Amino acid sequence: MLRYIKHFVISALVLALSMMCFIWKMDPYGIYREIKPEQLDLVQIMNQRVFKTLRVANLQSDVILVGTSRVNAGIVRNQSVFEGKRVINLATSGQTIHETRQLIEFAIRNNKPKTIIIGLDFFVFNALVKVPSDYVQENFEPYRKLNLLFSISSFVDSWKLFRSKHGAIKGEFVSENGFYEAPSSNIAHGLYRDQFIKGQ
Repeated sequence: MLRYIKHFVISALVLALSMMCFIWKMDPYGIYREIKPEQLDLVQIMNQRVFKTLRVANLQSDVILVGTSRVNAGIVRNQSVFEGKRVINLATSGQTIHETRQLIEFAIRNNKPKTIIIGLDFFVFNALVKVPSDYVQENFEPYRKLNLLFSISSFVDSWKLFRSKHGAIKGEFVSENGFYEAPSSNIAHGLYRDQFIKGQ
């Protein structure tokens, strides 16, 4: 009996370790790679909120952008007003005032930005507005990155990302400092068209 228990424990540990290594390797949220503020290459991620809270908010910055999708997708990183400044974009789709405040406080604890630009939509003042389904309070917890290595949802997202590299595009493309960018205008047009139709 002890022999079977031993084999079971070893098998479970091997399986858990393999899952952790797979998640770490695929990095579906872009939070385990080395942070290079000067690198502006696009990264493919499966959840912008996780990426921006656990990674982008920790970057040293002079300017912070927060707000809804209009700030996320409507402000590009090569604006002339940003020239010579370190700018990070923490805006996300459907961002509530509560989440905006959390992100600002979280970012200020990690660096001292000189300017904070807040983009607001009328719906964020609605007390009955639904919290976005991908928002979780745990993103602001200190051990969130470690916990995600043991998460089934992280494993599922890692698998989706793995499959996307061999087929249809999944997830979103963002720069290292949080600015949303599509790999091509055709893809961007398709994404926004689908979202617009769903919202009608």
